[in-house]
Amino acid sequence: GQILFSLKGKPAAIVTKLPGLSRPEPEAAHCALVGKMLAKMHLAGKDFSKTQENLRSLAWWQKTVPLVLPHLDASQKELLTNELDEGFRQIVFDFSLINQISSDGLRVVLYLVNEVRSLEGDVVATGMLEQVETALEVAGFFNLIESFPDIDTAIESLLEVDQDSD
Repeated sequence: GQILFSLKGKPAAIVTKLPGLSRPEPEAAHCALVGKMLAKMHLAGKDFSKTQENLRSLAWWQKTVPLVLPHLDASQKELLTNELDEGFRQIVFDFSLINQISSDGLRVVLYLVNEVRSLEGDVVATGMLEQVETALEVAGFFNLIESFPDIDTAIESLLEVDQDSD
């Protein structure tokens, strides 16, 4: 059969499997290649006019929280409503339970960093396995967020920033 054809007036290909192999433990060179390809894809699509709003935006939280509140105990309700009322100004990304991060995950991190910074807050990271640390490094995230060896040190750094602002 024919691999390339037209779908809705655009060239298309449908394949059952692309050649290659899985890299469960990618090295920096692999991440760099993926980064270069993602950059090419982003540049190729930069004039694409359609957008999708953030599906977990503040508006979503404001709509969803009232549905969740009846299922929480008093302390959880207070914590959630206080955070929502004040805005999220300090975030610790604990990456200890993930062994890789996708481009979508990187976009979420970048979005939250920008949102928190717009509220004059701070974001830190901890618990990164080598693959996640490499992906964040290649993507330039360590210019935006500080990394700490453990969650206690990360939290302490935010408490110090909070005390300095008082």
